[in-house]
Amino acid sequence: MQTKAEIKKIEATPEARISKHIEENIEQKLNYDGRWHTCLTSEGISRLSTLTREESDFLGRTMGWDQPYYNEVDWENVPTPFLAACCEIEHGMRALQLNNPAPSLKPLIDRITSDDEADFLQGVITLDQLKAKYGEVEP
Repeated sequence: MQTKAEIKKIEATPEARISKHIEENIEQKLNYDGRWHTCLTSEGISRLSTLTREESDFLGRTMGWDQPYYNEVDWENVPTPFLAACCEIEHGMRALQLNNPAPSLKPLIDRITSDDEADFLQGVITLDQLKAKYGEVEP
């Protein structure tokens, strides 16, 4: 466990000060009215669009959004108009997973029935339930 002195030393580094400054700027832009966590999708996207490229990259790394196949979606192959449409629907992430699955998820998606696909898109059945029903599939 680090001592208070060690933590203060780390906090005094230029990198830590810059990181803290970026975090404060992001907080100010996204949560200026204390409503960030209750924003609807379109308002949230609007607020995210106010971030600079540096702030957006920082937030993505901090939240883990920059991981390959984050949330089991092949982001490199998602068409921008489809992504925009998915942002506006209730189960948009499910549509992204179904239509642009990560390589590890693709064999499962290829095996599910159309009824299970519809239930998944509507939120009736979860991805974990599909995995349990169809078994883990090797990519």
